Amino acid sequence: MLNRWIAAFTLATGCLALGACQTQVFLPAEMQAVQTPIAAYHAYERSDCATVERLTDEDALEVWKRNEMRHSMKLLYGFCREISGDLSAAEAIYRQLVDEAPSSFAADDAAERIRIFKLTTNDPGYARWAASALDRVDPSMVNRKPIERVPVRFPPLAESAGIEGYAVVEFGVSDQGTTKNPVVVDSNPPLLFDGASVRAVRRWRFERQTQTGPTSRQLIRLLFRPDGQIAAGEEPAASNPMSSPARAN
Repeated sequence: MLNRWIAAFTLATGCLALGACQTQVFLPAEMQAVQTPIAAYHAYERSDCATVERLTDEDALEVWKRNEMRHSMKLLYGFCREISGDLSAAEAIYRQLVDEAPSSFAADDAAERIRIFKLTTNDPGYARWAASALDRVDPSMVNRKPIERVPVRFPPLAESAGIEGYAVVEFGVSDQGTTKNPVVVDSNPPLLFDGASVRAVRRWRFERQTQTGPTSRQLIRLLFRPDGQIAAGEEPAASNPMSSPARAN
């Protein structure tokens, strides 16, 4: 369908340039409905929050129906507010998303950010604990065998836009094999894949320990590919300038 719209637009502009058309062909409204969110995601991928905010502010969103596209664009706006340090505005956007679209993928991500804000507010030591995530990793436990890895869901609009990125998650593994307190150490683009990664890792299961001991901490890198595939690896990726070395998640 999108290819037909592009072909129609190309034909129309070509005819106008040659003066060979008797009727004018307009760019379909549906083309904008697809291209605007994709443009916003590509802007976010290249750290251009000024463009993201122009495409996703309240006035721009008024023309959109209350669907996953609108919710995902609003989520991007919240991410940009959070990255800029305007946490109160970001939290207000996240709460609005949860209220108006509780069953959407964007609302799930928004709820994760609200959870972090609560943890940081209620426990002054939480941010410091999250920042020290790499220090807690036990190299001897990295190869502990997973027995169930719930698939990570690719954020739908990011997948449609062909966005590539990663999230590095540090988490605990109990003697029983359950994961505990996952925290995103690094991600690129920042925040975009954090929620999906943490929600999946919470449900992973590993082999039980034969001996009782403290909860081990380990790292996993989840690579989100432009073709919609997600791969898991053990080596953390390089830090992105837009993201902090470790974030509470």
